[in-house]
Amino acid sequence: MLELVEDRPRPAPIIVKRVIEGGGGHHGGAWKVAYADFVTAMMAFFLIMWILGATSEDQRKGIADYFRPTLATQSAGGGANGLLAGRSMNEKDGIAKSATTALASLRQPIDQIETFTDDNAATRTLARDLQSFESFRLKLLSIIESDPQLASMSEQMHLTLTPEGLRLEVTDAPGSAMFAVGETGAVNMARPILAGIATALAEIDNDIAVRGHTDGRGYASPQRMNNWLLSAARADATRQELLGGGVDPERIARIEGTADRELRASDDPLDERNRRISITMLFSDPNDPVPEGPFFREGGDAQ
Repeated sequence: MLELVEDRPRPAPIIVKRVIEGGGGHHGGAWKVAYADFVTAMMAFFLIMWILGATSEDQRKGIADYFRPTLATQSAGGGANGLLAGRSMNEKDGIAKSATTALASLRQPIDQIETFTDDNAATRTLARDLQSFESFRLKLLSIIESDPQLASMSEQMHLTLTPEGLRLEVTDAPGSAMFAVGETGAVNMARPILAGIATALAEIDNDIAVRGHTDGRGYASPQRMNNWLLSAARADATRQELLGGGVDPERIARIEGTADRELRASDDPLDERNRRISITMLFSDPNDPVPEGPFFREGGDAQ
């Protein structure tokens, strides 16, 4: 007789998984990000190389101006390390002007600096005016030489004797602007310069004329803003900075805006040097006779 055996479930098979430490596996997509960054950097590099080879010096200057921040800052350092290794991009031979050369017009005595005269107006002056101008020059020179920030910007300052008096011009330079493009308020780096000028002006009591100049850049809506309005507004902003530095308001004889009608670099209307502020210390009485022993050659440079 056969005996029935009850069916029992068979046990599940045992699967053994061996894990080998240090083995390969899926490493994600991080390499793709790194590779994309590399390709982007190479593309930018070759684009820059192409621009350098396919453009002229003036075109490269225009491209640099386009990408330059409106409110630029200037490095106070001048070491030989870094990107340009102490060489200047603004000079043809790559050698930057020294502070001594940049201060040339401030180092010359007043009776030896360049003199501007015209055919219709003789240069009239008084001995006391020249002494006052000399006191201003010496004070300003002392202020600039004692401040590294101002000394680094001294190349932008120019002294000239004109039929009106002693004129100090402060021009813009690459990376160092008195005013932001299209703006009327002095930028932060301009205020120490104007404060130093105001301190030097306290040495004399001549009246002052302030004149604003712009470059030849045009405006899309000249009815709302144009170079005439901009230059006059910048002259007035300069006046306010001088008053804040202690200049007596009664000494301000006039402010003027000349737009782009008196270009310093006439061959390039967009040159930074055309954007400038001029501060003129006026002669006490332009109708007085020239003292004996003339300070100037007739219609020429100073003796």
